Amino acid sequence: MLHNGTYTCVLPDHPQIDIKVNLVRESKLDIYIYVDEVFTDAAVRHFLSLGNNTVRIDDIYGAGPGSRWHRKGLGALAVNTAIQFLKTLYAPATTLHGHVYDAKDLNFPENERPKLQADRKAFWRTFGYEITAPNAQGDEYLCGTVGNLIAMDKGKVLGIHPRVLNIAQMHFTGK
Repeated sequence: MLHNGTYTCVLPDHPQIDIKVNLVRESKLDIYIYVDEVFTDAAVRHFLSLGNNTVRIDDIYGAGPGSRWHRKGLGALAVNTAIQFLKTLYAPATTLHGHVYDAKDLNFPENERPKLQADRKAFWRTFGYEITAPNAQGDEYLCGTVGNLIAMDKGKVLGIHPRVLNIAQMHFTGK
């Protein structure tokens, strides 16, 4: 049983990875991934809003195209950690939804944006999320159920750390 409060885990070695999870049941699940080079700011942040029978994926920040953490596994570690918490907190039929933030919102040349958007959708699909067809404004959304989520364990974070950790081994530090 997960309690409201903060959970932490340290993946030693160099570079060291610190994972911090703030859980407020039926309110929020915030995941922060720190790399020992910059402990003052999280390298990656993944925010989810929790409801009684639904989960909204608010966003993931820090590992997008153009960042030093892009394609280093930190985003996958954050999403994998969230998936494990969600599977512990919710029934498999619990619905998921969220906005796939569009590449048109990024400061990249117009000709690069379709590939960036395809990469974003592929990232989320890797974990079992479905993507809606674009609406009239061209926006696409994440959807699915908690039961369809899959932790992606292929590859390594920063080339040395596993992308999936056992959340049962995280240290609960309380509120």
